[in-house]
Amino acid sequence: MIRTLAYGLPRLGPNREYKRLLEGFWSGSISREDFLEGLEALEALRLATYREQVDLYPAGELSLYDPMLDLAVALGLYPLDPGDLEGYYALARGK
Repeated sequence: MIRTLAYGLPRLGPNREYKRLLEGFWSGSISREDFLEGLEALEALRLATYREQVDLYPAGELSLYDPMLDLAVALGLYPLDPGDLEGYYALARGK
């Protein structure tokens, strides 16, 4: 039996929802809670797409912005609280 594997569905969403969420969060036009709810909805859509179309897919592949920044934070190179979205995005934007 042949099984299919997929890795790396775009995080943007089918209609660039991630970009709009992120820009809204950065500008302050959407709240942190709305931003997180939007991310959860995109993650649910991504997982549903994987489940419908392939047999195997990765877990935990979604980065909030930059996978290398995620790794640097996980290794303690930048002392951020895991829930500090503002700090994370400030680092991502070089601030």
